[in-house]
Amino acid sequence: MLSTLSSDTGSTASEELKTAKLTEVAELLGTSYRHLNRVIRNLCAASVIERKKSALIIKDREKISALASGNIYE
Repeated sequence: MLSTLSSDTGSTASEELKTAKLTEVAELLGTSYRHLNRVIRNLCAASVIERKKSALIIKDREKISALASGNIYE
């Protein structure tokens, strides 16, 4: 998710990833739909991201950056 965002932290429009199908995102990331859905649920429960219809919204960019440990392309 972080690799799709701009480096401008003041922009709220860049804090959102829209997709028609989560299966397409899973394929792009090289993981299963089930695993991706599980990770998204865990991040939502931790209030790191928010899931709305066709979008994933990053609520805590600093926390998701810390979880990524600098590996935003893996």
